[in-house]
Amino acid sequence: MKRKVVKTLLSVSVAASMALSAPAAAWASEETAQTESTEAGAETESEADAAAEEEPEDIQIALADGDLTIKNQTTRTFTEAELQERNAADTAEETLENDGETVQENASAEETDTAQETEADSEEAADTSETDTEEDLSTSLVLTEENGEVHIFGQADVKTWTNPVIFDEYGFLYIKYEDADGSTKEVAETAQEKEFEGAVTMYASSNVHIREKADQESESLTVLQLGDEVTGIGAVPGWIKVKSGDITGYVYHSYVTENKASVDALVQAKKEAEEAAAAQAAAQAAADAAAAQAAADAAAAQAAADAAAQQQQQQEVYEVSRQKFDDCDGSGHGYYEITYSDGSVAYEEY
Repeated sequence: MKRKVVKTLLSVSVAASMALSAPAAAWASEETAQTESTEAGAETESEADAAAEEEPEDIQIALADGDLTIKNQTTRTFTEAELQERNAADTAEETLENDGETVQENASAEETDTAQETEADSEEAADTSETDTEEDLSTSLVLTEENGEVHIFGQADVKTWTNPVIFDEYGFLYIKYEDADGSTKEVAETAQEKEFEGAVTMYASSNVHIREKADQESESLTVLQLGDEVTGIGAVPGWIKVKSGDITGYVYHSYVTENKASVDALVQAKKEAEEAAAAQAAAQAAADAAAAQAAADAAAAQAAADAAAQQQQQQEVYEVSRQKFDDCDGSGHGYYEITYSDGSVAYEEY
């Protein structure tokens, strides 16, 4: 397995102990000595409390173009951060102990086996390793706590991360960051499923699928609606195992929460939004109906006006034809026979 390792040892703040003592004077009273001892003890306890309340340090990773700081929002202290490049086969063979305290990589076993092979086999393995393409390799971030517990984040292209934050949820670690496009993304550590010690009442913070497996491509067993109550019984990185009635499956961790107040607020906001949308739709429908009625009234008025004009035109008598008749006596006189629209006939001499 090819590795490109960048290690940064995180400094751990250790509160300095103070020796609070004073030589007793020969003439000091017993009461004074007891007072000084009490004050010294109180001061020591105060310093211990301050040290205990000190926030864990952020994680620093040295990159080629500068350090990357991962803001630590957990209560854990990390002593080492390591970047490893490994191929898909190595990543697939990597396993975790159930208690999560020890990470065992099959790559280590492979290295042990390789050491026991012949020189020819070693050279062949080296040649094969050199043929790994960039597409076969992925970068993993390995974090080690001061207690020795190891956490592995696969597919961690930290070079493109900005504003990364590490946080703890139900015993699993997540890192939220912004990618090169400015989109908020999240990567979870690699770990095995854990069962909760007791059932946890949770609420859907969105309409979300309960899936058969902890995989977004897995079959959907049912769909929770915003505000639905479920029982959390376990977790795996990225997913919460829940029970809803007689259905047991997995919900993506971002869409269920124990915070009922926040979900109630979402439900209320949705209700208000739906009511506002309904009111707006009703107002728009009323406006459309009024506009349609106004248009119909205008059309009816225009039709009535046209009919009245036509009727008036029909009632007016107008000349339809005029026919000329001569007297035939050579005088140049005669008359016109005029026919009108009402059928009447009139004569006009000329």
